[in-house]
Amino acid sequence: MKKMILSLVAVLMFTACGEMKIDSSTNATYKESIENMKNNLPVEKSQKFTEALEHIFIVQTMKINDVPVYEVKKSMIRDGAIASAKKLNGNTADEVIKKGKVAKNKIECSSTDDMIELIHDSIDKISELKHIDTTEKIKEYEGKLKEKIDFHDKNCF
Repeated sequence: MKKMILSLVAVLMFTACGEMKIDSSTNATYKESIENMKNNLPVEKSQKFTEALEHIFIVQTMKINDVPVYEVKKSMIRDGAIASAKKLNGNTADEVIKKGKVAKNKIECSSTDDMIELIHDSIDKISELKHIDTTEKIKEYEGKLKEKIDFHDKNCF
């Protein structure tokens, strides 16, 4: 009952002061403000908000752990979420969604860069073991990655 009253008071405070904003002053207020935002958004916008949070968490996780996107593990995302709390304090849902789009682009660009580098390194290592020329294999893989490379060139520079 006490929790319900506190939630109701929080919702009233947020709506009375304009748009809801994330409050990351404590872990509890952070979680509560996120949940209140999600629950008070239209379904489609709530989904975009949730996706934006996930993208922001992943980018923060990559930064904290200094790992490429393909090495991010679920257990690391908690650290990214904690780091994100500080960055998201005072943000509205629209601001979070906008930051989420930027984060998503960073993830896509990073994964393309990492993938190309990983493929080149792998081909070089295989060629060392088999003593073969890698030029044709690299061209073959680059042909298969053309779509990703085009995306990267258009969106990541």
